[in-house]
Amino acid sequence: MNNNYVFNRLLTTLNLHRNHDMTAKIFKLGGTHSEITKSLVKSWRISDEQNRLYRPMLDKTLISFFDGLQQASKDELIDINCDIVIRIKE
Repeated sequence: MNNNYVFNRLLTTLNLHRNHDMTAKIFKLGGTHSEITKSLVKSWRISDEQNRLYRPMLDKTLISFFDGLQQASKDELIDINCDIVIRIKE
């Protein structure tokens, strides 16, 4: 599992996979100063290293995204509801 896989799963789980503007804003809130283009986000969503469009997401970039998610949640720009139900089978 690589950073691209984690990033793609997060975007899908949080329903951000079609909202580039919010994704770019989250990176900015997390401290990323470079421009986050749609093509860059698309390349980070590819986890297959053999794909010619694949670009590896650096650890610091993924951390910036996590930091931005936390700040966006505090600023109430997004709602992260993590209700987890664990059922024990007997």
